[in-house]
Amino acid sequence: MSNLEKSQNESLDPAKDLADAFKKEGHLDKMKNEILSQNLKDDMNLEQFIREQVKKLVRSKVQEDESLVFKNRGTTTALLEGQLFKDGFKSLNTAEVDIENLLDVSLNSNVLEKQIRDILEAKIDNK
Repeated sequence: MSNLEKSQNESLDPAKDLADAFKKEGHLDKMKNEILSQNLKDDMNLEQFIREQVKKLVRSKVQEDESLVFKNRGTTTALLEGQLFKDGFKSLNTAEVDIENLLDVSLNSNVLEKQIRDILEAKIDNK
């Protein structure tokens, strides 16, 4: 795509341009890291907790069906991801931690929404 075509496409969809700039400037990664670094329990943050729960889920699935170890890695990964997404991450919950609720609260917080709005409004004002 030529530079002329790129500039024409950018001007046709300013919302996409804002979203792209938001991501390119690292705002999305910063906010994701803030959410994942929330402390949960026993000096474990959300990211560490999710990783541990996914490891347990994988071990459990392999114990149920040992043939998963010998299948194509992509196929096995797709099966496990499908399991996680299908049940809305409920399989990662414990008696103490409800991942789905925790993520929902974090992603739908008024503070996060305000941060995003402030960044986007500042970008609009600077154009």
